[in-house]
Amino acid sequence: MSTEKTKKYEVKCLRGSKVCLEPQINEKEKEWNRRIKDKKSIIAIDLFCGAGGLSLGFEQTGIFVAAAIDSDKYSCETYAGNFIAKTFCMDITRIKKPSEFFKNIGIEKVDLIIGGPPCQGFSTEGRGKIRNLKMLDKYHRNKNLLYRHFIRFVEDIKPLFFLMENVPGMENFYSENGEIFSNKVENDFKKIGYKVERKLLNAVDYGVPQTRRRLFFQGSRVSNEIKWPYKQSSHFTLFDAIGDLPFRKPPCLTEEQKYNSKSTTSYQKLMRSEMQNGRKNIIYDHVIRPVREDDKVIFNLLPEGGTYADVPEKHRRYRCDIFKDKYRKLNWSKPAYTVTAHMSKDGYRYIHPDKKQTRTLSLREVARIQSFPDYFRFTGYRTNRFIQVGNAVPPLLSEAIAKEVKKSILKFRHKKTKNQK
Repeated sequence: MSTEKTKKYEVKCLRGSKVCLEPQINEKEKEWNRRIKDKKSIIAIDLFCGAGGLSLGFEQTGIFVAAAIDSDKYSCETYAGNFIAKTFCMDITRIKKPSEFFKNIGIEKVDLIIGGPPCQGFSTEGRGKIRNLKMLDKYHRNKNLLYRHFIRFVEDIKPLFFLMENVPGMENFYSENGEIFSNKVENDFKKIGYKVERKLLNAVDYGVPQTRRRLFFQGSRVSNEIKWPYKQSSHFTLFDAIGDLPFRKPPCLTEEQKYNSKSTTSYQKLMRSEMQNGRKNIIYDHVIRPVREDDKVIFNLLPEGGTYADVPEKHRRYRCDIFKDKYRKLNWSKPAYTVTAHMSKDGYRYIHPDKKQTRTLSLREVARIQSFPDYFRFTGYRTNRFIQVGNAVPPLLSEAIAKEVKKSILKFRHKKTKNQK
């Protein structure tokens, strides 16, 4: 491409502002102390907490997530700004005696440990099938050994239950001794005295407007009965999720905007609920990255559900046989595709279905697709925030699992109380 043409399609780099949040524990320490002392509280800790998608689902059921740990600075700031949990930004491998660590911050007992150890080494995004079925290379073996520290915490703290999340790709890799990796993980939990089950769940079956499969390990040391949530009979669509959000053309870096339409679906109403008084008409994070002029033409030409293969040849600048999914336009009447952290680099696989807007999805639209309510804010620059949202467990999927875990814990407590009489 000539220099003149390149200049014609250049996009000015617009970083946008940095979002900062005040840690909730600063103002709500009394509430933290009250909940930690309440004998009725079900107390959990979240390891590798990220932005808090897993925690949010458990909190929605009334379970108290009292502490959380992650090594990512912006994820921890997001977490601390949305939860009253004591949040620690640190390398989890540095905690040699987990039970002592939590006792020193006021947590004497832990009923439940939840978390999602980093899983990039198991992800099938961008990998060929042949490699998936091979042993992990040295780099990815090291990257994925962090699950052992989750097991180490469970073994030392001895919670009643645990829930560990990972990507489905774990089912397709082998450990060094030739064992399917997910089998090895399950057996490692069994060795420390837990009844364990693993299950692949698709978020779309639990109220999330997105096809997103995740692998969960659930374990108990007090019950042989492990429950999983039932699937919902119907699915939410992209329109159900984001159809009420303001019309915007790229770029848009305004962090606070106003809703200009009413919510029309149950999902939209759920996302708008719990906004603070005086803020009910405010929409946060509806920020949109710039788009090249030639991309705007392509976005406009693509039909709903269309991919790069549907782009007229004269408008293509990549090989269609290699980059056939380079662009992908979402469909109003279907759930969204799986959201990933790659959205921090570009949004070509998440093109807004409205031809008039000629853009990729905003941060708030992606958060909606992940089932984060509108009051939930994310810290850092736009890139950091896209990564956090893309890596998160959808809160509504988490909540569906949490309801079953809570029932099991309450059932155990009731049985224990009955036996003591």
